[in-house]
Amino acid sequence: MSDYRKRIISWYDRAIFMRISLRRRIHSLLLVLAAGVLVFANTSTAQALDTQFHSSNDILFYGEEGGLCGDSSGTSGGSAPTSLRGDSVPEKIWNYLIDRGMTPIAAAGIMGNMEAESAFNPWVTNGIGAFGLVQWLGGRANGVKAKLSEAGITPADYNDANIDKGIMVELEYLWSEGPPNIPLPFSDIAAQLNREKEVGGDTSIDGSQWDSYKANEGNGSVLYFHAAIERSSNEGIETRIQSGKTFMEQFGGAGGSGSGGDCGSIGEGGMTIEQAEALMKWWVANRDVTVTKADYCNGIDKYQCFSFSSFVHHYILGAQCVNGGAYGADVIATGLISQGWKKVTEDTIQPFTVTQHPNEGDGGGNPHTFVVLGIQGGKIIVGENDGGNYNDNFTNTPGFGPNAKVYTVDSIAHYREITGPYVGDVFAAPPDPAAATQAMTKFMQEKGIGG
Repeated sequence: MSDYRKRIISWYDRAIFMRISLRRRIHSLLLVLAAGVLVFANTSTAQALDTQFHSSNDILFYGEEGGLCGDSSGTSGGSAPTSLRGDSVPEKIWNYLIDRGMTPIAAAGIMGNMEAESAFNPWVTNGIGAFGLVQWLGGRANGVKAKLSEAGITPADYNDANIDKGIMVELEYLWSEGPPNIPLPFSDIAAQLNREKEVGGDTSIDGSQWDSYKANEGNGSVLYFHAAIERSSNEGIETRIQSGKTFMEQFGGAGGSGSGGDCGSIGEGGMTIEQAEALMKWWVANRDVTVTKADYCNGIDKYQCFSFSSFVHHYILGAQCVNGGAYGADVIATGLISQGWKKVTEDTIQPFTVTQHPNEGDGGGNPHTFVVLGIQGGKIIVGENDGGNYNDNFTNTPGFGPNAKVYTVDSIAHYREITGPYVGDVFAAPPDPAAATQAMTKFMQEKGIGG
């Protein structure tokens, strides 16, 4: 082959090589750019993906965007009280409603109607056969009487000796109502009542028709309950409103108006989601300002799990500080039990239970602790510091600042199954649940949290 032809072929080969090389370089560059886009996309959507992972496993995280107490988000899923507390029938009904998750404004609206309907007598029957606390009529009256009968209360037992039991059954029946007896499930009606900003409202808006509740949304708790449950004429509605305001002043400590969602009224189920959110938001805002190391038992730093759990059990609930171990989280529940706190199991936890996870060394997990702030509607409400550092799945979940989390789980066992270690193996609950509730209520009110 001539030198000329060899040069031509060599030139051609180099050209082909250069084209291939250029294509490969462009392809490599595109891959790099694509990877960069994916990294950016993953960074921006990590929180959404982590939140989606947990929500699909019934672990729901809450953060700054959530509704705090003053935002009136309408949570009314408190578990049913097992007994009544109070000195009078109205006080007992008020406390039941608050314990059930109703705001003071909502409770006042319900009670303003109940007083007009029955004067809080669960046995009263009017001239057309309406019966009970809210004067159920027709099939609804038969329904509540059947529930009373199931509870062992016959008409012969409709007397003062059984009044508390009757009230409990009738309030439970109210919560169970739904279509076709009333236009919405009562849980939806309760949620709207919790969103009401006032006890009273515009009395010219009709409340007697089946769909009157729609026009009365935002028209005050008395008028909304009247339209959704009672559906009578507006005659005497002013009396109902005044009664509601009186109960608000008597039991709620307010004058009948204000924002929905009361952070200061904590029921026997402990804190609601809104109250837990408000507490955690206060903690994040104040742990660098007014909270001292002594307040959280000299924890290593304010972002540590031990610090938040200690602040709750020591500063708020009045227990002695627990110290020990590198961080204290591996002995906190055991230390509280030695002081007289109750040792409970993951199946018998109660509000304000403090958990403890031991130091298991490499592969076993570091010490950790969190606080059960409430148990509402079958959900366990957890508050903790440092969750993001203990489980990669927590890193990009919503929160209230560095390492401060509020979330709900169905059970401790399910939580452990989904998230792995750091859930706890020792559980300490306050020895006097009522005193713990009162202490948390006092703290929230004194600090003006959620107001």
